Amino acid sequence: MFTILKRTILLFSLALLSLIISCDSTESPGGDVTTVDVIFKALYNGDPLVMNNRYIYDGKEISFSKLQFYISDLSLVSENMEISINEIDFIDFTNNNINETDAINGIKVSKASIPVGNYEGIKLGIGVPSDLNENTPVDYSSSHPLGQASEYWSNWNSYIFSKLEGKFDQDGDPTILEGDILHHIGMDEMLREKEVTDLDIAVKTNTNTEVIIELDVFDILNGTSTNSSINLDLEGFTHTNPTDQGQVDLATKIANNWKSATSIR
Repeated sequence: MFTILKRTILLFSLALLSLIISCDSTESPGGDVTTVDVIFKALYNGDPLVMNNRYIYDGKEISFSKLQFYISDLSLVSENMEISINEIDFIDFTNNNINETDAINGIKVSKASIPVGNYEGIKLGIGVPSDLNENTPVDYSSSHPLGQASEYWSNWNSYIFSKLEGKFDQDGDPTILEGDILHHIGMDEMLREKEVTDLDIAVKTNTNTEVIIELDVFDILNGTSTNSSINLDLEGFTHTNPTDQGQVDLATKIANNWKSATSIR
């Protein structure tokens, strides 16, 4: 009798375990994996952004010469798991978006060995997390995203999370754009996390799945909420200097705009 009872409990446990495994819709029963490509694209007011081309902002001609930023903890998310794509990377449109074709193609970040299944969202950080930001470029090889000395402020003990540079017409004569745009954002409190969970990302066997992340520079400047627009005549410069509250306030405003200017599809 006792042996029969033990056998019954064992069979019931195995059946329950099988049911739990079969209900996991994110990872296939066979553990199949494939590659996911995340494509980063820079836009201006919905159109591909080309470096040094002229655009209009606040009724003035404007152009951009540098656009780059760190991304961190890029992950696919589902109901029951989170799959890391990249812990840290450096996205630089400066030398990529030199013509419309390259701007349309964007910058690809690929990750192999992603479990096949359905994912409902994606998340990423815009900037460098505090546990990595406490390091310095000498802690990494020169080929590592955090190994670039030009992207680190030794005075502030922080990486530069994002850079937007350009020129704008300041005197009403657009022949020469004499106004400077220099927005360099950094320090731990400027990290922004973006998560979208209403997507339907089907990761299938033997098929490279693409996820598009778009950054609209018009929205970085114009903002998407009340009192978030940038007045370039007054707010064209910040190095996030922690001893200058005006620079910190502007950097906070810009960091918030970077988050709202980032869309995922």
